[in-house]
Amino acid sequence: MWQVSGVYVDLALILNTGVNFFLLQLTAVIARQRVHFYRLMLVSFGGSLFPLALYLMEKPALLLIPARVLLPCLMVFFAFRPRHWRQGICQYLVFYVCSIALGGLALFLSSGQKLSFSGGEAYLLPPPSLLKLLLAAMLLYMGMRCLEPLLREKLHFYLSPSTLEMEISFGDKVKRLTAFIDTGNMLCCPFSGIPVAVAAYEAVHELLPEGVCTFLESKNSNMDWFHLEAILSASENAAKFCIVPYHSLNEKGFLLAFRPDKLTLREEGKGAVETRLLVAVQKGDRIGADYEVLLPLEAWRKYGCRKKERNTA
Repeated sequence: MWQVSGVYVDLALILNTGVNFFLLQLTAVIARQRVHFYRLMLVSFGGSLFPLALYLMEKPALLLIPARVLLPCLMVFFAFRPRHWRQGICQYLVFYVCSIALGGLALFLSSGQKLSFSGGEAYLLPPPSLLKLLLAAMLLYMGMRCLEPLLREKLHFYLSPSTLEMEISFGDKVKRLTAFIDTGNMLCCPFSGIPVAVAAYEAVHELLPEGVCTFLESKNSNMDWFHLEAILSASENAAKFCIVPYHSLNEKGFLLAFRPDKLTLREEGKGAVETRLLVAVQKGDRIGADYEVLLPLEAWRKYGCRKKERNTA
């Protein structure tokens, strides 16, 4: 065994790697992240090297607090590679909470020694044994498994970590777009209650009638909705269009939306599922850096229910 300053380095690396791997795996289960075993092992081993480096330093106290904050952040980032900063923050918080819970359970299971002195009493808690640590890990895993549905619902961990593909059929035209789930998109039609996805104009203009395209390409900031009514009255698809009000932090107004003849969503590597959505049109070529449509949260919930129904049929 390799011993440095009274510490068996190989045993410390094995124990820290095992604990890091357990915490990352538990985070992946709760957050529904598919991570390769070798990547988790590599990140776990890398995370175990940092505490050892702090131990060997002359003044580790200066880096102790930054390390406890930044090390889990780096481990989560390299293990799960979150596509969105909100997703990364949630995964980081779950990892940190699981880490604190594991340590708390291990100490709780350790038998403390009662010490008496003139000023009162105190308890001395020895380092938890390997058996107590394994027992704490088992209890934590079972507890998180029981709370898993609640955590997914409240923290939106059931959302797809990858970009979705949305196929829109309107009239005799079909278009495939990249979509992303926006938890802040709560738009719905005020009359029918149908959820509304927001698409960039450049992504869907091929599906729209020529008159509607001319109207949306107008540089006038104040839309003439009466003029739009005259344009739609001459279209055979007029009944499929509507106006959807929206309100954001900076502005409020109306968006032109249409009801596709057919709309399907597809996760990467999985089959397509038909769903019911309105598609509102926003000026621009893209909504974000890598996607053309923002899906509402309610649409993903309905997509998940219909996917389950299809799988059980």
